[in-house]
Amino acid sequence: MLPFLALLVSAPAAHASSNIEFKVNGPVLIYVDGQQATLTGKLRQRVSGLDSGTHEVRVTGVFGKTLFEAEIDVPDNTMTWAEWDRGELRVLRTEWLDDSTDTEEVAAQEPVEAPAPPEEAGDSDLAVAGGAPGALDPAAGALGAATAGAAAGAVAADAPPAAAPAA
Repeated sequence: MLPFLALLVSAPAAHASSNIEFKVNGPVLIYVDGQQATLTGKLRQRVSGLDSGTHEVRVTGVFGKTLFEAEIDVPDNTMTWAEWDRGELRVLRTEWLDDSTDTEEVAAQEPVEAPAPPEEAGDSDLAVAGGAPGALDPAAGALGAATAGAAAGAVAADAPPAAAPAA
């Protein structure tokens, strides 16, 4: 038990990663900390899973020539949109991402109703030939009783009783 508690105490605090999406105006490749951005659209590239802090951004042509280098500071748990246009990298906006732990706490606080227990076989309104509604033949089982009731012409409880066919 003691090693388990030590594991809980020594576990790192959970943090959310940040993302940067780049809008480009031509055929360029974008690298953040040496990681190539993923192409998400014809003129959009994205880098996901970044830690907070300063990151190196490098823009290269398709043949590998470095066109631009800069550093960008990214806060934790954010989505940042940037644009590469005519030799200039601009940060357009940064938005905080929703924190998933808030929704988990709210969901845990909401009361949960237990589902109603299923009806017992004796509580049903099945009409069985030769018996009262809900009377089941134990030898035939529930399916056999329901089939027997349907074969005998059983109808809904609010309808007049039907005559059973003579055997």
